[in-house]
Parts: sequence; C-alpha cells; structure tokens
Amino acid sequence: MDFSTEGKEMFDKAIAAIPAAFRAMAKPQIENYAKEEATKRGGDSINVDDVVRGQIRATPPFMKAQLKDGLKQLGVDPAKYSDIL
Repeated sequence: MDFSTEGKEMFDKAIAAIPAAFRAMAKPQIENYAKEEATKRGGDSINVDDVVRGQIRATPPFMKAQLKDGLKQLGVDPAKYSDIL
C-alpha cells in the first residue's frame, strides 16, 4: 500500500523527529502500523491519520507523554488521539 502525498510528508517528518539511534527500528514499525490502520478503515492509501496512529502504536508506553509534545510540534492535536494515547 502506498502513502498519500500528505501521508508521506507526515511519515517523513515523524521519522525525522525520532532520535537517529532509534530510526532504523522505528521506521518499519510505524509504516506497518500505519498500513494496518489504513486497511482497518478500508483505505487505498496511507493518510496522515494512519501515520499518526501508527506512530502512537509503535511508541513504547513510557514514551507516550513525550510523544504528545512531539505530535504538537508536527502540528497534530494529541487530543484527537486520546483513545490510543
């Protein structure tokens, strides 16, 4: 499954915000979770919401509070995702 243009932009921004030491591990996890989210909603491409949900799902529980700040820096309202944060 491919990314929408906006989804790819968000994915790239999200990966760039991850510390370099963790990027190689996080990138495929976030992408796989984003694909799952797109499939669940019946989408034909991965959109911004799928990427954000994938990033949240891939983030360890002890890092979720820090992720909220990171989402804000990406222009995402964490309150929209309170069901999984």
